[in-house]
Amino acid sequence: RASRAPPGQARIALRSGLILIAVADVVLHVVLPMTHDSEALSRDRWAAALRWPCQFGVAWFLCSRAHTNHVYVAAAAAICSFVTGICGYWMRVLKQPGDLAIVFVFFGTLTEMFCIELSVARVSVLRRTMHLGRHRALHAARIALLSWLVLSVPCWVEQSMLRSYSVVLALLVCAFVACSLHACREPLGAALWARAPDGKASCPVSVGAAEQALRAMRLLVVSLLCSHAGLEAIAVYWVIIMTAGGPLDWHHPSSHGLVAITTSCWCITSFALAALSGAAHVTPNPVVKLTEGQRFHRQQSLLRTTSVNGDPWQAKVEELAGRGFTLEALLDFWADLPRVMPHYCPSVHTTRDVVWQAIIPQSRVGDSDGCALATLMMGGRCTRPRKMVSHSWGNLFRDLVAAVVADALGDSEFGSVAALLERDEPSLRGLVAARGTLKDTYWICAFSISQHSAICDDSACGGEDPILRRPYPTCACRAPKARNGDPPVREDGQSIPCELNKFTDMIEFLAATDGGFEQVIAVDAHAQVFTRAWVIDEIAASHRLGMPQHLKVRSASVVDKHVERLRGMRVQDMRATRPDDVAEILGRIPDKDAFNAHLQRIVFDVGSGLIASWRALDAKQVLERVGRTLLVANLCMHQRRGKGEGEP
Repeated sequence: RASRAPPGQARIALRSGLILIAVADVVLHVVLPMTHDSEALSRDRWAAALRWPCQFGVAWFLCSRAHTNHVYVAAAAAICSFVTGICGYWMRVLKQPGDLAIVFVFFGTLTEMFCIELSVARVSVLRRTMHLGRHRALHAARIALLSWLVLSVPCWVEQSMLRSYSVVLALLVCAFVACSLHACREPLGAALWARAPDGKASCPVSVGAAEQALRAMRLLVVSLLCSHAGLEAIAVYWVIIMTAGGPLDWHHPSSHGLVAITTSCWCITSFALAALSGAAHVTPNPVVKLTEGQRFHRQQSLLRTTSVNGDPWQAKVEELAGRGFTLEALLDFWADLPRVMPHYCPSVHTTRDVVWQAIIPQSRVGDSDGCALATLMMGGRCTRPRKMVSHSWGNLFRDLVAAVVADALGDSEFGSVAALLERDEPSLRGLVAARGTLKDTYWICAFSISQHSAICDDSACGGEDPILRRPYPTCACRAPKARNGDPPVREDGQSIPCELNKFTDMIEFLAATDGGFEQVIAVDAHAQVFTRAWVIDEIAASHRLGMPQHLKVRSASVVDKHVERLRGMRVQDMRATRPDDVAEILGRIPDKDAFNAHLQRIVFDVGSGLIASWRALDAKQVLERVGRTLLVANLCMHQRRGKGEGEP
């Protein structure tokens, strides 16, 4: 993935190199006064006192937060900028700078090249997410500026050519900045429209998401301007100096203005790099290692799966574990849902509504049998899931699908994804395909359990359609049903053919045989998912096995609104459609108070809790979330304006 973090050794190398450079500069300040003119050293020390903490502080900050390639590039640029500032100071102080000028040229060029690449990368992520395509003028300006920087390096040390070089450089930098801002024109326009009264009235994007997008766009525009303003100002000043006074004399008093300008510009560039990289908004994923207890549980699960050959219970567990399906198949089902369920309304119908009126009818085989819909979705192939989705059937079905898609996109919020599902599913599918996660496999009980072997004929488990105002139709298939206590049973009284009492065993089997198996928790708007018996059981089992767990919420306000209620969460208050499920789960918990305390740690632990993991986003993912928000706003804006133009 493009946003994958560089190795930890690379971050250590960056910080180590920065420390060595800083120490060398300090040593020079101590040693050189013994052999050089102290007046020359102290004359511009004010510039070093201003530049040094700014450049070093920003470089250290970026090196410490280099968890993505964008921040990694910014950290490299900040270090090069720091070296350039040091060289500029010592070039002025020393009477014979010699090769120091070449070092100054080299690192100054590297700084600008890193800034160019970072600018293009950030703008490209935004435009690609919004399906705006490649900005050809920006890439042409990038190639021209990079070529001039590389091919014209000798001009920096040959002062007779400096004026011509500086004129061309100033023009190219202006052209690149102008193209960068033009590439941001449509995203910025969509962000402004989403916050305008017209946008608030017709755009499904939440106020918080719209404000976040507008702040991000303003910061991006300002940082694009400032990250190149330093080089632009220096180039223009050189033109003035060379035109007025001939060759530049670093030791002449007239160059004091150049010192002030270059010092200020390099400091501004450093701060702009930090803003452009998005490092200030990065929350790295918490590093969670398996505890001894979690390793023990995985080993025990693996032993159970390998020592029960021929056990019908284990055979059923492994059958369930092979009923995963791809995200592509889920999106196909979503696209076909209006045909299967013509009255389907995304903002009204829940997963329970869709199960009874679409999944059960679609998974019926002939007149007398049925199977899990996942089996039909995958053409009967055994498909191992990489992630299990825990959710509430009372949640909107649209939000369930959006949570899965958001997971595939690496986002922890699915508000903009839900809006795209309704308005432009092909564009959303394109985003997933571009990320390479369209074939990711998931396990969702509504699809992966055969409803025909459990509830399809039980009207007590059904309900009423919220739009048609009539009860769900029951299935007339004659498939045999198997519930918790139906024979044949194990010694503990659990039904062997039943598919509803093996979730924990299936999680243990998948976690023991696949070290990368993960859990996704789709949180509804009212956070009712944390009151569901099976969800709590799945969360506890996944944590016990050390599985990565990911919360997916519609917006941050859902967590903020319900966080206090979640702190009072108790296993005794769990609910389920069937009372037998609650009794079964509570029966497996001998010390309920200890379990409640453990549940609080799972959710709220600062280092590895579900909420801490939910807040973990890198710089690229934050910008992609903004891009998806602006994609929705842009679609709504054009639809609104199209309707307005069509009105008489």
